[in-house]
Amino acid sequence: SGHATEAHIVALVLWTLVRSKLGGSSNGAWLEQLMRQAARVAINRTVAGVHFPVDSAAGQLLGLTLGAYFVSRATSALTNLGQYEAWRFDGIQFVGNDDFDWRLQYRVSTDKQAPEPPRSQPSWAVSLAAQTNVAPAPLLAKLWSLARGEWP
Repeated sequence: SGHATEAHIVALVLWTLVRSKLGGSSNGAWLEQLMRQAARVAINRTVAGVHFPVDSAAGQLLGLTLGAYFVSRATSALTNLGQYEAWRFDGIQFVGNDDFDWRLQYRVSTDKQAPEPPRSQPSWAVSLAAQTNVAPAPLLAKLWSLARGEWP
């Protein structure tokens, strides 16, 4: 689902921007609301009859991965990190009658793309590597700095 992908990219990028402005402190209420809103967009596509729950799960996984990639490209020139965790969706492992639950892929308590306890990692979300390196993007770094400057 393109809507699920885009909504989760935006949620992760906005959260990272807010968190960076807060000096790295984590306020889970912001993250919870951003992820709930993204999930709502995804679920509404299923309610509208144009997607299945599996589409939302795949879209969330793609969106979170692309969001992390974008943030890494935008901030690597500023922080020298330039890394993100890449994920792959294995659709064959997704049970056909499962519903979409955004908490299966993102843990608010640790601010990481991982399952919420007590559930185990869903078999359809597979981390490809511990960290994947990316090249810095000076233009994105400039836009990131400008966006941070707009937040009080």
